[in-house]
Amino acid sequence: MMDQDRIDGGYRVKNGLIALLVIAGGFFVTNPEKPTYVDYASVRFAETATEAICRSPQLPGWARSITSSMQEVCRGTVETGTNFGKEPLQNFINGITEHQNFLLFSTYTTKFPGRTVKTVGVLGNFFPLQ
Repeated sequence: MMDQDRIDGGYRVKNGLIALLVIAGGFFVTNPEKPTYVDYASVRFAETATEAICRSPQLPGWARSITSSMQEVCRGTVETGTNFGKEPLQNFINGITEHQNFLLFSTYTTKFPGRTVKTVGVLGNFFPLQ
């Protein structure tokens, strides 16, 4: 009986280690690289810039249709500009970003003028911490 318990316990430990290795392997394989982060950050930056630049002021009801049209024009213009300047923006973000690879996940610290953004990359996704 004692030997059977030892054997069963050994299988559980072995199966647990195999499961842990499979999970760690999944984290390792899906750990995003810096170029993937730079793509993500440049899209987020462009979206944030578009919202900041094209934000609608609080106007009376009769003026909202005009501002709505102006917002659409603004968004189209800013999006065209960010698409046109995508590569320079990515180069800029790449230059101000520090990447630390911890094998199962990565951290990214992007130092914009006046603001630092810290992000964790894990399982193919990015999670801003600040």
